[in-house]
This record gives sequence, C-alpha cells and structure tokens, in this order.
Amino acid sequence: MTTSEIDLAAAILTSTGLQPTLNRPITGLQTFTFPDSPEVISAVTRFACDDLCLPAKRLLSIRGFLYRQLRAGRTK
Repeated sequence: MTTSEIDLAAAILTSTGLQPTLNRPITGLQTFTFPDSPEVISAVTRFACDDLCLPAKRLLSIRGFLYRQLRAGRTK
C-alpha cells in the first residue's frame, strides 16, 4: 500500500504501528509504503469511510514525526 497523503500515512501508522518506508523519486511526490497486510487494508478502508477513531494527540504526534522524516528524507 503506497500513499503520498501524510494524513493517511499517519492514520495507518497510528492504527497499526507498522513503520512505512519513504520512497524518494527523482521527480514527483515522496510516498509512504506500508506492507499489504489485512491491518493496513482495514485502516485504509476505515479512514476512507471516516470510521477510524484514533487518539488525536498520538495521531498529531505521529503526523509531525512523518513530516520531519519527509523533510530529512528518511523514515525510522
């Protein structure tokens, strides 16, 4: 599962605890890649249906972490 949306990536990481890898193309948007696991697919589906309830403080913290990783060019 690959996404360029930081909000979706933060929701997946918060929901599943699975760390994404950051793909830095030469041109275009950077993307987050998660394993195609049932947990990730469930989180994406629930996020798309606006049915994914997560702790706001943790979600915002993880979003900030992912943003900093984008700026630095890495994850983990």
